[in-house]
Parts: sequence; C-alpha cells; structure tokens
Amino acid sequence: MKPTMMVARGAQLAALEFLKIVEQTKAEYVGGLEMGAVPVIGSMAAVSSVMNKPINTIFVRKAPKAHGTRDVIEGLGPKEDLKGKVVLIVDDVATSGKSILKAIEEVRHVGGIVRDAACLVDRNEGATALLAQHGVALHSVLHASEFVERH
Repeated sequence: MKPTMMVARGAQLAALEFLKIVEQTKAEYVGGLEMGAVPVIGSMAAVSSVMNKPINTIFVRKAPKAHGTRDVIEGLGPKEDLKGKVVLIVDDVATSGKSILKAIEEVRHVGGIVRDAACLVDRNEGATALLAQHGVALHSVLHASEFVERH
C-alpha cells in the first residue's frame, strides 16, 4: 500500500476515501501509528484544506523519541491537546488490528475520544473483532477478498 499512497493520484484517492469517513464519523482529528498512517494523513490534511474542510492530523510514535519533547503523539501545537476531541484512527492495511489498537490506546491515554478507525484494505484477519472488543468500529475502503480471483 505504501507505493500507492506515495504517488500523487494514489495519495489523492486514498485521502478522498478517508475524508468521506471523517465526515461520517464527525472526527475532529485524524491520526494513526507511524509509519502506515503517515503518508495518508499528510495527504488528508492537504486535500481537506483544498476542499475548504480542513482536518487536523497527528501521528503516534511506536516509542517516544529519545530527545526533544519525547512526545508519543506528534503534530499538536504548543497549547493544543486531544482532551475531549473525536479522533479517527487510520492505517493503510488492517490485519490483526494491533497497530491500530496501539494508536487508539495512546490517543485515549491523553483524553481523545476514539469510536472509529479506518483502513484502505482490511485483510479480514481479525482486526474488526479486536477493535470491536475495545468499542471501536472499523471502516474499510476495500477488503482483501475483493482482490482474490474467484472460480
């Protein structure tokens, strides 16, 4: 998925699909775990601005940086926080859902509200069930089964 999100047309299409989900879920922020979410959230920020419907984005580090702010959540301004904000967590691909769950836990830890997550491709290998156990609905643009040839 990374090559698709790194070419102009793929980035635009992915952003547009995720922005539809932003509208459905009334998200105030979009974020996800590094590295899978980073290309698409950058595209989402740019495309949403061009559409005059700007959405703020953040990303969650897998581990705090050893220097600087040592923040796990990056992208917030100096006096900005996620307390009480509705956050949509995104990823390029959902397999088990563990990466998405890590981002959800970090956002909830700082007071963000996460009820929804989204992915470009759901591999149908457990992510939907895992996230449901944590009160999160997974929205998928595509499912792996759509790529399998049927006889």
